[in-house]
Amino acid sequence: MYFIERSEEDVVAKQYRVLAGLDYPARGRGGERRAEPGEVVEDLPKTSVAWLLEQGAIEEVTDDGVRTQQAGPGAGQ
Repeated sequence: MYFIERSEEDVVAKQYRVLAGLDYPARGRGGERRAEPGEVVEDLPKTSVAWLLEQGAIEEVTDDGVRTQQAGPGAGQ
């Protein structure tokens, strides 16, 4: 499980599939939001996306729901 902090203006518009449970501040509602594995979200803090991708906690999806490949260390080897 990951816990994320953010400011109200720090939001990403891309969609990500959650691969490990996430707790993060709820945009505009106050309090916390819980995202479970398999859920697709688009309100993650943009400052957290890179490290969540690196840790394998989320993966990017396209508008039609198809997973995109995430390039990382050792990709293509």
